[in-house]
Amino acid sequence: MQKTDWHKYDYAWVLLNALIPLAGVWFFNWSIGVIVILFVYEIFLGGCAGVVKIIMAMDGREFSFAGLLGKIIPLIAFAFFYSMLGILLSAFLIKPLDTKHLFNSEGNFLWSIRLLTFNYIFHFISTYILTGKFKTTSAAGVIFSNAAYLFPLGIIVMFIINPFTSILHSGNINAFVITLFIIAKTGIDALIVRFQTNNREKQNQTNF
Repeated sequence: MQKTDWHKYDYAWVLLNALIPLAGVWFFNWSIGVIVILFVYEIFLGGCAGVVKIIMAMDGREFSFAGLLGKIIPLIAFAFFYSMLGILLSAFLIKPLDTKHLFNSEGNFLWSIRLLTFNYIFHFISTYILTGKFKTTSAAGVIFSNAAYLFPLGIIVMFIINPFTSILHSGNINAFVITLFIIAKTGIDALIVRFQTNNREKQNQTNF
């Protein structure tokens, strides 16, 4: 029986991550503040997935408790990276975004959180567990891949979107401008998926 290549759904994962905020902007009149919160939530989901990936990563070896102990340092490094990112995001965004106002005023926000969470969980299970990728992945590889995805996202949130926070409460942000931010973020997602796909194909050719 032929095994399903779950990696072929990587671009569907990227597309759904883009459609969620686009639907909010064009059909529910979301402000740019809600989009920022969604991007930050994606960073949180990526961090949670990264911790589990590091714990499960076997790096081509047999499971052992000694191997689990050896992941303490990578986990500490990963936690430090995320702590610094969280502090920066908080310093840049929490005060100007007035998150309490956003959550109380924006409709149809909860469904987007649930759908985004489901999309990340499904992607994690299908491409990391069902494909057996955890058997050959190293803890360092998980840290690198997460940083490659989340660092550009953090840059977009803090240094590209953040300058617009001074006019967030005026309600004059154009939907086209917000859409450009979403497209930029989606483009980064797609490039990273493409890079990972090329690496995976090279590894498969090497194995043969």
